[in-house]
Amino acid sequence: MALTPRPLSGSLETLLHKLSQKKHRHQHGAFRIEGMRLVIDALNEKAPLRFVLLSERITDDVPDIVKNSGIPVYSVHDTVFNKLSDTIHSQGILAVADNPGNISSTLDALPTCQ
Repeated sequence: MALTPRPLSGSLETLLHKLSQKKHRHQHGAFRIEGMRLVIDALNEKAPLRFVLLSERITDDVPDIVKNSGIPVYSVHDTVFNKLSDTIHSQGILAVADNPGNISSTLDALPTCQ
């Protein structure tokens, strides 16, 4: 099945920039994950992903799990992707995931070691 990524809107590009700051991750209830392995693992675990962003250089090499996920997939030119990426040597794929909740309440529920 061929994947035809959509162009990224300005509002989603702004969101990606904002999610690099903690206050915006909390405000939007979302965070970014980067790299092929992390995105594939998130999809395998049925993580609530909002969308996937690809660099143009990898649009032909996208794994089937991304193609068949039903999650919106966007593509941008390599230079735009590099500006949006937090990594130095990007793999050309990132996703935005919903924040699973307040981590401190999850940690409070764990049993303590005596």
